[in-house]
Amino acid sequence: MRLLRDFHALGVRYMTLTHSNSNNWAGSSGQEGAGGLTDFGRQVVVEMNRLGMMVDISHVSDKTFWMRWRSPKRRCLRRIPRAAAFHR
Repeated sequence: MRLLRDFHALGVRYMTLTHSNSNNWAGSSGQEGAGGLTDFGRQVVVEMNRLGMMVDISHVSDKTFWMRWRSPKRRCLRRIPRAAAFHR
């Protein structure tokens, strides 16, 4: 959390939860059967909300998306529709 606060102090106002691979706080749409937000991931999102940061959910798994969407504060950013991501 300290790094998140430090980045915020430096001017960062949004963060992507994950991209191509899942990490220790969120599942990625790039991995089949990826999980959702971990307990630590929920803490990260709560702290981002407290700081007023946007949560970028562009590349998260469906489970992560719905866990994030059901939270009381929905300050989030998604850049492309899910269906468009699979058309190449």
